[in-house]
Amino acid sequence: MTSGRADSALGVLESTVAYITPDVASIGALIVFRCIYCLIPLMLGTTLLIASELAFRHRSVGTKEPAKAADKATRTPSP
Repeated sequence: MTSGRADSALGVLESTVAYITPDVASIGALIVFRCIYCLIPLMLGTTLLIASELAFRHRSVGTKEPAKAADKATRTPSP
C-alpha cells in the first residue's frame, strides 16, 4: 500500500539515469528537478496558509471579542 506522498530521496529515476548514462553529468539536473518538485508545492502551500490566516484575522478584527464571535460561528442553535 502506498502512502501517497512524494518521495524526495534519490531513487529509481536517478539510479536509472546514472546506469544508462554513466559518463554524462545529468545527476545534477535530476537533483535540481527534485528540489523544484518538492519546493514549489511547499512555497505555494505556505503562501496560501499565510493568506488564509491573514484573511481570518482580518475578519475577526471587527468584532470586540473574537472568542465569542468564533464561538457563535461554530455552535449550533439550541432548541
